[in-house]
Amino acid sequence: MGVPVISYQSDDFPDFFTRSSGQKAVFRCDTPQECASIIKMQVAMGLETGMLFAVPIPEDKAGDSELIRQSIDKAISEANEKGVKGADITPFLLKRVSELSEGNSSDASKFFYDFNKTI
Repeated sequence: MGVPVISYQSDDFPDFFTRSSGQKAVFRCDTPQECASIIKMQVAMGLETGMLFAVPIPEDKAGDSELIRQSIDKAISEANEKGVKGADITPFLLKRVSELSEGNSSDASKFFYDFNKTI
């Protein structure tokens, strides 16, 4: 009952603010046609699980990997210290990562916000 995770046009699994999380992707596809073929095969096999296609953020919107990673680690630590959890965790982390990275994460956040408004 696992959910296949496929990285689009990348050997690395992307993360939210940068093009790579540092983790190698298990599966990769390079074209929309390949993605559609994977979905079609899953349906033909009668599998009823979901599927995740991870698409890297455009290079011009990606943040500095090391700065972002340090900011995320610090923000998570602060959230744990303050007992932030549940529905409050995501807005807290997004705000703190932006502050700690001195806005370096903002282009990525704005990109995803604008992108989600279009779909």
